[in-house]
Amino acid sequence: MESLQEILSGIFLFKGISKKDIDHCSSFDGAEFISYERDEIMLSSETDKKIGILLSGKASIFSGDSGVIIKRLSVNDIYGVAILFDDAHYSTKVVATG
Repeated sequence: MESLQEILSGIFLFKGISKKDIDHCSSFDGAEFISYERDEIMLSSETDKKIGILLSGKASIFSGDSGVIIKRLSVNDIYGVAILFDDAHYSTKVVATG
């Protein structure tokens, strides 16, 4: 199994960053490793202001309550970025799917 450092170094957000700095990033206060059950909401734009990295499994980003899938996520995908860096209101949910 890959170490967290190896996983993060393969994600574009961490490309070119030293292993020491990756270790430092993953130990920030507020960095959490959370397991979700199938159909559990991982992030809601209504209540969360964070980003996440899918380390295993699958998830989908849904538009509001319509149930329309905007994007399917797989391992190493990042989600929640638009919520942090854009003042526009997005009504989305990220849900664990497998």
